[in-house]
Amino acid sequence: MNKWETLETKQKFRDLYCKLNKFETFISGSNYSFWGSKSGSNYSTTGIREIASEYSVYEDVVFTKIKESVNVAASHPLMSGTLAFGVGIFALKKTRRFVYYNTLRMFLSEEALLSRADLRVKELRQSMDRLTAES
Repeated sequence: MNKWETLETKQKFRDLYCKLNKFETFISGSNYSFWGSKSGSNYSTTGIREIASEYSVYEDVVFTKIKESVNVAASHPLMSGTLAFGVGIFALKKTRRFVYYNTLRMFLSEEALLSRADLRVKELRQSMDRLTAES
């Protein structure tokens, strides 16, 4: 980042701070007494325009944050790619299951795995017997 970009960023934040202060004073002022009333007659077009302009300020802040995040991700492609790959592996059910069972096989003995498999087979047989007995 060069010094001009930082100066632009400082100016943007300074402008945003001034707009936020204006927005706080605007809301706390008497112009917005209609917030508590039930009738729509107190709405004025200037109030709606000011709300729209304040909304655009917040919208600009959100999109600048997103833009900065994309710039950071683009400046660190290896880290971004690794993170995307890791999220992709653990977000998908089949790959998550594959990683889980392979790590189990690495750390458990064959006897433990066989005893688990036998227990599951017995449970399945019992449920099948119950289903056939019911019908």
